Amino acid sequence: MTEVEPTRGNTVDRVVDEIRSLILNGQLPPGFRLRESALAESVGVSRTPVREALSRLASEGLVEVRPNRGAAVRAVPPSETQDVAGIRATLEGMAARGAAERITADQLAELEKFDGEMHQLVRSLSDENDENDEIFEQLAALNERFHEIVRSAANNPTLQSISGTFRLLPLARRTFRHYDPVRLRRSMSSHSELVEALRSRNGDWAEAVTRAHIWSAAAIQRYDGESRMPHES
Repeated sequence: MTEVEPTRGNTVDRVVDEIRSLILNGQLPPGFRLRESALAESVGVSRTPVREALSRLASEGLVEVRPNRGAAVRAVPPSETQDVAGIRATLEGMAARGAAERITADQLAELEKFDGEMHQLVRSLSDENDENDEIFEQLAALNERFHEIVRSAANNPTLQSISGTFRLLPLARRTFRHYDPVRLRRSMSSHSELVEALRSRNGDWAEAVTRAHIWSAAAIQRYDGESRMPHES
């Protein structure tokens, strides 16, 4: 059978996914300079698809392309994180309310599965922070899959499309590494409560839990962002 060569569009899509993942999981921190040559070598492509990928990521708000200085991971001001959180709380709260009416038994079972896996990962965290990196990455991936199921269960393509515009920006700063043990357990507990609300078909409850969950995460992001920003002397 003849091997099919990947198209340029597929290559750019792959590069976008790989760089986005590195940004979202914190491996490329805010302000990190994104050198086309280094990225091309790392991903195994030429510089052209990397350049196109960086342009697309800039349109998502994850990358800042600076004239005569190249591209860098965009540092999100704490105030902007709060603004986006307000929009997300509204949109994802609406999605949770819709999911309470339309979620299927299979989707509910998936949520319960991911909720259990996240709790298990939290219990496996070590006192040695260096040993937790892989666990935090798994938590972030499961967390996104969990919330994607809720959005899908709402069965509202327009709402899902709009909410997608605002999801990536705060996620660029949202890594579970910033959570202390109490906040991490609280975040996991809100997932469990949301599952209960959806199982009860209670839209008011599901929306309230989701809104509180997002605002709690935004508060942690704001505190972390302010602690990292330079202060005037």
